[in-house]
Amino acid sequence: MKERRQQSCNRAALPQAQFGRFTVYYNAMSKVSHSSQGLLIFTRGISRGFATLVRERGWLTTLFALTGILLLMQLFVVMTIGARGVESLIRSRMDVRLEILEDSTDARIQAFYAALRTQPFVEEVEYVTEVEAYEHERLRDPELIATLERFNLKNPFPATFRITLHSLDDYQEFSAFVKQDMWKDVSDANFLTETTNQEHQIQELLRVTQAGRFLVLSFLLLTCVVLLLILMELVRRRSLMRSEEILIERLFGASDISVLLPFATESAMLLLGALAFSAVLLVGFLILLPTLSAALSTQGILSSIIGAIKPPLVAFLPVALVLELALAPLLAFLGAWLGMRPQLMSRKLIVSGV
Repeated sequence: MKERRQQSCNRAALPQAQFGRFTVYYNAMSKVSHSSQGLLIFTRGISRGFATLVRERGWLTTLFALTGILLLMQLFVVMTIGARGVESLIRSRMDVRLEILEDSTDARIQAFYAALRTQPFVEEVEYVTEVEAYEHERLRDPELIATLERFNLKNPFPATFRITLHSLDDYQEFSAFVKQDMWKDVSDANFLTETTNQEHQIQELLRVTQAGRFLVLSFLLLTCVVLLLILMELVRRRSLMRSEEILIERLFGASDISVLLPFATESAMLLLGALAFSAVLLVGFLILLPTLSAALSTQGILSSIIGAIKPPLVAFLPVALVLELALAPLLAFLGAWLGMRPQLMSRKLIVSGV
């Protein structure tokens, strides 16, 4: 009897074990099927969006509009980098002209010159004689020198020290050094007021540059919002054109992502194409800019500013292009979701009512 009971228990346990194995197998297969189904929805959505974009051919105006917006955004980025370069140029290069008293001896001048060269905040010191200052003014203002020579006037330009500081932040330390009593017989006492005024002018120029950079960044953010609104309107119009198709898909149980992916793919393709065109136009404009304006050439009056802007511009533009390529699909998906969100919500209500 005990052996028969044991055999019957084993026979009862066998279907339960088989059922448990089937449950584990079914759960594993369902996970695989769900993942494969998600991949299928993703690939079919992208292929449908690409095929619709190629078939309809009504997107040329939108492509031009997106190209213009992206080109404007890239120009704002270049202007921001340019303002930063000008600011760094002002801070890094600080030339000061220090007049020397006429009754100062050569020994005191040499001592002052040697003391300046040993200061950590001084990058370069150059002694300019009266004759060199006179010839420099001849090159800068020939009419003034011609007037002086016509009336046989004495050379009004004193000998000076042309001092280059490491940074604008070193100006206060330099001013404290010049104010020492031991150098009152070398430098002009009125120069202290002039240096203060010059420092205020430079600080004002820096504030103007920073305000301009903030204004350009504000315009850049506003342009990003305009770009998002254009994508939303594009998706909204194209979804309304295919409203019956979307309704049939929702009646057959299509998910939001399967309905949204084709429109997001169309927006992403248009955005990437516009990005490529705008990048080509921007590079061409920057290459032709020195030929269009003589002041921006290597020998122009703005050559020092161009030299300060060019290194960070060359280093940052490839990074900016990679960031734009990475953010374009995300921005396209966000615009598609915002553009179709009211329509998707209304379709949900219709389907639930049916």
